Amino acid sequence: MELARKNMIILTNGSRMQSTFIRNITVGINGFDISYCSDVKFAMTFSSYAVANHIANCLQSYGSFHPMDRGY
Repeated sequence: MELARKNMIILTNGSRMQSTFIRNITVGINGFDISYCSDVKFAMTFSSYAVANHIANCLQSYGSFHPMDRGY
């Protein structure tokens, strides 16, 4: 049985010119450590738009993050 593919949501940083997609977020001593990538295949995916929007709101002091549909 094949599982149905769902559209996954990724976050992009609108204030960066290169490597706009979030690859990893870790919580450090001084706040969040965010690593970026330029390829959509390696970007961190979220299961729903609501989750991605909540993470974008939490990270608003680090840049202008926008959820977007990854699409397959």
